[in-house]
Amino acid sequence: MIRRHSLSAVCMHWFNAFCWIALLFTGFALLSNPAMQPVGMWWADLWTGVFGAYGLLVFHLLIGSAWLAVYFLYLIFGLRHDVIPFLKEVFSLSPASDMIWCIRKGMRLVLGEKAMRSMGLDPALPPQGFYNAGQKLAAVAAVLCSVGLALSGLFLAALALHLVAPGSEDAAQWALFIHLLCAGVMAVVLPIHIYMAAFAPGEGPALRSMFSGFIPVTFIRHHNPLWYEQLVRKGVIRPETTFPKEPAMNIKTIASAVLAAVVLCAAPAFADGKMNLNTATEQELSANPAVGPELAKGIVEFRENVGDIKSMDELLEVKGVTPEVLEKLKQAVTVEAIEGAECSC
Repeated sequence: MIRRHSLSAVCMHWFNAFCWIALLFTGFALLSNPAMQPVGMWWADLWTGVFGAYGLLVFHLLIGSAWLAVYFLYLIFGLRHDVIPFLKEVFSLSPASDMIWCIRKGMRLVLGEKAMRSMGLDPALPPQGFYNAGQKLAAVAAVLCSVGLALSGLFLAALALHLVAPGSEDAAQWALFIHLLCAGVMAVVLPIHIYMAAFAPGEGPALRSMFSGFIPVTFIRHHNPLWYEQLVRKGVIRPETTFPKEPAMNIKTIASAVLAAVVLCAAPAFADGKMNLNTATEQELSANPAVGPELAKGIVEFRENVGDIKSMDELLEVKGVTPEVLEKLKQAVTVEAIEGAECSC
């Protein structure tokens, strides 16, 4: 796992999200002119019914003031570690590549890669860095709209509190226009950003990183290859960190591993499909239908007292082995050593 976001950046992300949603909801509710109401007058009636017209305005101003105050502190204390690196990343735009990424990503979500190939369209996405093109465009819109909302909102608040000298109608109209324009842009960008982050296929690790601050290296290598290459060059990760891909630890994988270990460790006890009497354990001999528990015990005792069995005929010295039994044993067991067979477990 690689740290992608600091704890302060994660907290500010969710504080920002809460404030934007609250400001959008209450801001649209403040529009009492039916011609300007994008949701419907029922929305304005719903909120004014709870807070009252003046109370809703105060609530909107309080949320906006808290948002500005916290962000002002964040800009001061997080300028070097969070703010400047973030701005450098999101404003490092590559217009042609970013536009191709956005168009192809949208078509992949709507049509799918298979349909795109059948139509002769290339579904491959241009390689991305720390942020992909969609994230950068959303962030740029958020930064610019935040500045516009903050400045115009402060002016409109000062106007509402009679802190601005009379005769500023033109400035007030421009401020209201900028405020509504920025709010409208964010009303479009925010749902798209939420969908791409929370519901788009394959984006789960990126969403979880906005809670934990960490993201898997495998995700970086696949979705952000340019950032992955930077991490490799800096020595943060090794190129082989993500491959070969680790197999999923399911029952089939575990069973295969166990079977392989059993075969490897049991190899010295078998030769040409026959059990080797010189290396097989008493339990293995007992489980062999041609030997059984009684003969197994006698064979092991013979090995301990005499040593390795040199030929099958020596088995006649084992109690319970008759010529008839020996003929049956010859079909199922052997005393030949297996060269090179060695248990490594």
